[in-house]
Amino acid sequence: MTAPYLGRIRYGWCHNCGVPVLRGDTCPRCHRKLERIKLSPPGEVKPAFKPEIDWIASIIDRDYGAGVGKKFFGEEKIVLMNKAPGEDRVDEIIMRGRIYAVMRYDLKKDKFMVLFHPVSFRRIQGSIFGHYVVADRGAIPSILSGKNLMRPGVLDFSDDIEKDDYVIVLDEEDNIIASGVAKADSDEISKGKGVAVKVKYRGFEREPPRQSASWRTFIEVNKQIIRDIESRSIAEIRKVVDKYRLPVVVSFSGGKDSLVALALTIEAGVPFETVFLDTGIEFPQTVEYVERVSRYFNIKITTVRSKDRFWKGVEYFGPPGRDYRWCCKLVKTGPITRYYVKEYPNGALTIIGQRKYESSTRRHSGKLWRNPWTPKQISFSPIQEWSSLEIWAYIMYKGLPINELYVKGFYRIGCYLCPAGEVGDWEKIKEEYPEGFERWINVLRKYFT
Repeated sequence: MTAPYLGRIRYGWCHNCGVPVLRGDTCPRCHRKLERIKLSPPGEVKPAFKPEIDWIASIIDRDYGAGVGKKFFGEEKIVLMNKAPGEDRVDEIIMRGRIYAVMRYDLKKDKFMVLFHPVSFRRIQGSIFGHYVVADRGAIPSILSGKNLMRPGVLDFSDDIEKDDYVIVLDEEDNIIASGVAKADSDEISKGKGVAVKVKYRGFEREPPRQSASWRTFIEVNKQIIRDIESRSIAEIRKVVDKYRLPVVVSFSGGKDSLVALALTIEAGVPFETVFLDTGIEFPQTVEYVERVSRYFNIKITTVRSKDRFWKGVEYFGPPGRDYRWCCKLVKTGPITRYYVKEYPNGALTIIGQRKYESSTRRHSGKLWRNPWTPKQISFSPIQEWSSLEIWAYIMYKGLPINELYVKGFYRIGCYLCPAGEVGDWEKIKEEYPEGFERWINVLRKYFT
């Protein structure tokens, strides 16, 4: 699956300072040339927080052996996750400016799996006790030249391999020479002819010598870049507000982007109101977080409630799907349109946390547009050109409170039942909101029986 081009990926890595740099070709602090971080587009990078790192380490330990996850992450202070295209959730795990591994949710196996890249081979060497295949000495030149590992070339293997698992290929001295996909179970992987391991990555790539610095150093290095994009966005807010002279409403969703849009509007010093749309299928953590943000900024946040519209809608329309998203109009568009018509009959300027890197639709909408449902409402996004990592940098720079769900590995915060979500996210939804998960499962059981 190929991701659409949504804009230039601007990130670079300064190996001297040990941090990612948001924009430019040289480091703002040491002025050395940056190495481009080779990410899958659109480059929606987020920090990996400790609970998420621990979770990924547990997945690695499950497949490759206890302690491998800890060796993989080592003492790195900065770990990035990049959402990559795929059938379901795929994450590139970035350290020291390189992709060290890819984590993918396998729909058939109903689990996450981690595939290591060559730059990580030396880091985890000597600790692999599961999901490995030992190649015969005679097969190694063929593997390193671009071929797969064939079954006659298998010397040994772990007994926990199932077909299509990610595996490590070792030589007879326990050196890692490749990683790939097993094409047979342990019982069959060395029997007969055919491919034993479809090799994805091979050889050896030297690690960048400098361990990553801290997130504090990241902010210090990028401080002027952050200030520049902040000042431009604040100036744009003031200009648009002055041009249209309409009541200003900040649309706050409980996510990181609308948090930054809210903070920028406050910095702009314009009068405004804030609205949160509770769809009735929000995470409890998000509802609590909205109250926390209200206290943090000392502002009133008006909540527009959809109540039980979603659950009544399911009884009438059936479960929503990616190509059958009746729920958006019922629990979002309808309630918020009625609110604007009632409260702002002469129109309003809505500040929205929307970015072009989120989707093709948002890329082409521009910074300023009229709402087709309420033509008197003008929407404006001051962060349209911001990247995801710039959003996170601003949050760190300002010390803003974040929704705890991000810390636990969520990329997006919204309706927990969103049909546009990924199957891999359900594992974490079940963990973070078991009551909501169980309610939905019961609805599905009733509908399909």
